[in-house]
Amino acid sequence: MSAEDFIRSRELPLSIAGCDLVPGPGGTFVIRSRGMLAGVHTTQFHPDGDAVRVVGTAGWFRGGEPKLPIDEHLEALRELGFTRVVLPSGKEYELGV
Repeated sequence: MSAEDFIRSRELPLSIAGCDLVPGPGGTFVIRSRGMLAGVHTTQFHPDGDAVRVVGTAGWFRGGEPKLPIDEHLEALRELGFTRVVLPSGKEYELGV
């Protein structure tokens, strides 16, 4: 079962690695977590098999072009079974164990 199949088969919201996975707009998913000083970090993505295609990231100092998700979100993606992250620029990153 791919990571995409896994999250599509789960009842959301789902708590994982200290973050929440919730459905997002247009068939996307969003990982949310609390940052320092009551801030919120989010990573919005489209699942694609065992890869995630990042749509956007938000949080402290995270404006502008979507960047690699914060460490907590990367850990949540690993625990969900994803192995690669693809940014809108096309840059790809492997999610090591």
